Amino acid sequence: MFFAMIIFLVLFFAGTLIFLKREKRLTAAIQTRLSASSKEILHLSLLIQRNVENAAPDEIELSNRLVRARREFEKKPESATLDNLTKNILMFKQVDNTRFPGLPELIERFLAERQRFLIFTREFEKTKQKRGLWER
Repeated sequence: MFFAMIIFLVLFFAGTLIFLKREKRLTAAIQTRLSASSKEILHLSLLIQRNVENAAPDEIELSNRLVRARREFEKKPESATLDNLTKNILMFKQVDNTRFPGLPELIERFLAERQRFLIFTREFEKTKQKRGLWER
């Protein structure tokens, strides 16, 4: 009886350690995907920024706001700064597309990557919460 209880405790703690290691690896994998997604967002926003550099004088302010929003996201890649960047990029949807060839496709790619980033952010927060509960 005593040995069975000791074996049970050893197996329980071993299982807990294995679970925690798995959760840690999962969190690291999600964090890697999140980082890659944020880099892709920065890359796409830079392409959009370069695409609209020859904007008309009335659109220069839009371009400058895009540059500021991009820098802000670069410093703090999180949902709030991404929303600001998205808002500034979507303003270019109203601009005449004939002057900026390829801009609609870049904006669509940006929006798709934005969705991936938000999904990875939610997954990362969930695993962080689960891991925090187990480590307590």
